[in-house]
Amino acid sequence: MSKRSRRSQFISRRMMLQAAAACLAPSLAIGCMGPIFRPQSPDAALSTIEDGAIDVVGLARPLAVEPDLPRRLLDGTAAAALPTPSLKLGGAFDGFIELAWHAQQLARMGQGRAPDPGRSPWVALGAGLLDHGFAALFPQRGK
Repeated sequence: MSKRSRRSQFISRRMMLQAAAACLAPSLAIGCMGPIFRPQSPDAALSTIEDGAIDVVGLARPLAVEPDLPRRLLDGTAAAALPTPSLKLGGAFDGFIELAWHAQQLARMGQGRAPDPGRSPWVALGAGLLDHGFAALFPQRGK
């Protein structure tokens, strides 16, 4: 499916949901694969807001590495968020590595240090396992 048809499908579904629930205000994340639509640029996100398909754009994970990203997107000095490292081992490891990598970036900022976008996902995996143990790789919800 093309990007244009995914966007059209997203907008159509959003409009149907909005009609059914007047208080609905879906959000859209940049830098994180959403369930239906992911904008490829700030301009795409802005036009989707202007079209009325969304009310807010979330930047959660990119802010863990680039806390000044919204300012740079608005003033044109950034075209998109930096890509985050990827390490695909399969299963529970993939989500754990991504979560650990971003959490460690936030921890660095909480300690007054700059984020480290070059941090190895292997280092993030090791540090995450040391902090949380292997039990962190297994789902805990619903227990």
